[in-house]
Amino acid sequence: MVIYMNEKLRSKFEDFLAELDSDADIAEYRAAKEAYEGDKYVSTKISEYNVQAQLLEQENHKAEIDTLLIDSLKKRIDELYKEISANEVMKRMTAAEETMSRLFGEINSGLQNIIAPDNSDEGCGGGCSGCSGCH
Repeated sequence: MVIYMNEKLRSKFEDFLAELDSDADIAEYRAAKEAYEGDKYVSTKISEYNVQAQLLEQENHKAEIDTLLIDSLKKRIDELYKEISANEVMKRMTAAEETMSRLFGEINSGLQNIIAPDNSDEGCGGGCSGCSGCH
């Protein structure tokens, strides 16, 4: 691995990483992810959801559309989505992911301000996921 940081920056960065590693939000994300990955109910429902969604997509691309089958698939997909969304493990994982997204957005914003201090965030909603870049 090539290191581009000078010694002072590297030291401060390692301090930052150590602080981040012990952050309560990071710990919660790790615990939520472990619970999510170990939850057979959620993984089974997500797998079924993905299969049903794939079948729906295939059915929608057929020359002769079976509306009864499409309606049945849509209904099942909706049921699965509700079941998955209502699951406490999934709720916890979703909340932890949202927290991580905000945390890393803040970090990224700070780095962007160092790189381009003249660019302001005015008019920016703060969520970078739908943005083509700061201007």
